[in-house]
Amino acid sequence: MSNRQIGFKDTMILIPISSKFYLCFYHGDKPKYVKFKSYCFLTEEQTIEINVAILKNSYSKSVCMKEVPLKQNKSEGQGMKSPERNIMVYQGGDVSINTIKKEIEFYKSEEKFSKEYLSIFSEYRSLYEGKVKRNDLCLCGSEKKYKKCCLEIHERCISIYHEIHNQKNDRYSISPKYSVEREIEVFRGPQEEIPTSKDREIFELLKKENLGPMR
Repeated sequence: MSNRQIGFKDTMILIPISSKFYLCFYHGDKPKYVKFKSYCFLTEEQTIEINVAILKNSYSKSVCMKEVPLKQNKSEGQGMKSPERNIMVYQGGDVSINTIKKEIEFYKSEEKFSKEYLSIFSEYRSLYEGKVKRNDLCLCGSEKKYKKCCLEIHERCISIYHEIHNQKNDRYSISPKYSVEREIEVFRGPQEEIPTSKDREIFELLKKENLGPMR
């Protein structure tokens, strides 16, 4: 756990007590199967879902007692990407290597929603808005009432749309040092002391590109 988790809207932190039991602390939204002040026994599918979320939010390495969770993550098509880095070369010869923090990844439903938000909202505006009432059959073909089917996800799209378009009316007074997360400095020093072979390889490629000096 780090100060990066503090203050996030939807955060869940798991602290291992043994190989099978964890203490769970959460703030905001959480999976429905994680219940307040209860012993929660997860199914295999639920365990996989949480493992994938943990693995996708790991910066550098993930350690598992068994190899299965790692393979499951890859088999789900949820390929893990290493954090992006930037390399700066100073006129004095020193090199600075920094890790850019990854975008937070959530569960499958969240990831699917973030990718399909625009198409869902477009469908709502063209087919549903002003045409379908709560108790009407949903137009998606589920044969359920709209209020028990697509209404919730449409309301979420509408909320995001209004938040985006109302931002211009908001006024904030925030110190710049609090406005963004700072990148993590991995290394700073002489070129010959770059610690990892991968970073050295990238640095040599940059030199071959004959880039101009940093200003």
